[in-house]
Amino acid sequence: MNILFLHRIWPSYGGGETVTKCLANELTERGYNIHILYFKKSIKKNEDSDVNSKITQTLIPNVSFNETSKEFFVNKKEAKYVSKFTIEYILKNKIDFIINQWWPIEFLNNVRNQTNAKIIKCLHMDPDTKRVFHFNGAFGLLFKIILPFYRYIERKKHIYSLDKYINHSDLLIFLSPSFLNFYRLQKGNKKNIVLKTDFVYNPLVYNIDSPINIRQKENIVLFVGRLLEKHKQLSRILYAWKKIEIQNDHNNWKLIIVGDGPSKELYQQLSKKLGLKKIEFTGYQNPLQYYQKASIFVMSSAYEGFPMTLVESLQNSVVPIVMDTYSSLHDIITNNVNGIIVPNGNIKAFSDAIYSLIINNKKREQMATLGYDSCKKYHIKTIVDKWEDIFHKIK
Repeated sequence: MNILFLHRIWPSYGGGETVTKCLANELTERGYNIHILYFKKSIKKNEDSDVNSKITQTLIPNVSFNETSKEFFVNKKEAKYVSKFTIEYILKNKIDFIINQWWPIEFLNNVRNQTNAKIIKCLHMDPDTKRVFHFNGAFGLLFKIILPFYRYIERKKHIYSLDKYINHSDLLIFLSPSFLNFYRLQKGNKKNIVLKTDFVYNPLVYNIDSPINIRQKENIVLFVGRLLEKHKQLSRILYAWKKIEIQNDHNNWKLIIVGDGPSKELYQQLSKKLGLKKIEFTGYQNPLQYYQKASIFVMSSAYEGFPMTLVESLQNSVVPIVMDTYSSLHDIITNNVNGIIVPNGNIKAFSDAIYSLIINNKKREQMATLGYDSCKKYHIKTIVDKWEDIFHKIK
């Protein structure tokens, strides 16, 4: 069986690419022929080392896009070019299934008409994303009045975009049951919608067969992710960390930022402005060594789908503290059991949650143990079993 994954950037960029590498490697081990089509090669060191050599990776040249934007603005000439290239590739390599990770539908408009390949579209974000806005004065008051209407329009926009994908795909895959149920409910649980939708969790990346010795953990609070403010909102974590440093009674703790991206300089400048002392920016690194040492993991994203870093923290017995901005969070974290969920935008509550774990070793160790136990359902073999069921379902 021949399977084609579609990406914008490859092989390293974010969680989506990491997931594809895990799935592609496991599927290859099971005897599938795996192909990757992409538009831009990433430039990180040793990026190809974790991709099985049997996987065919092909660059489609001269495709333009803004990698910092969720939106993908496509011109007709470019769409025609990519579509023609892809159709020829599918026919030449006898592709059975296309797993569309990041391509817009304009690039696949003619694929279903001219090939027999089944198209599976993966949705990476919460279909009901709720951004938080901070406005002061008269404008802030006005925005509070119109906010419900804005939310209504935003939700309709999300649903419309999903409708376009479902009309041009054989199956729509969500990353969590909460995402799936939300969309089905918005569409009235119609039979055709139920038949063309499903969910699959993202798999664990690391092969860790036994829990890490929690008592050997260090006094580290950890952030892992792409440094892009409009997405990850790391500034919130920096402001929360400032409150921790001000208390000064546990100054043997350190905040480590693992990752790189367009907002790195912004964060370094903000860190300097806030006078943060116990902080380190590592740049892009394999985060495993940091997970194994860290005690607390922090996330303040404006939106997420099914964040790999959150599940990775659980797998490595790092207790997560997360702002409540996406519904799949509640599929992963049970508040005050295997992690702490903080109201969206509440910097004080976020700082208080960090401090509560810093001062309470017993609570932190209990939550770390429960966190490790809670992530076993995301094992790669379990996830690929689900994918194989999907292939048989729509074949």
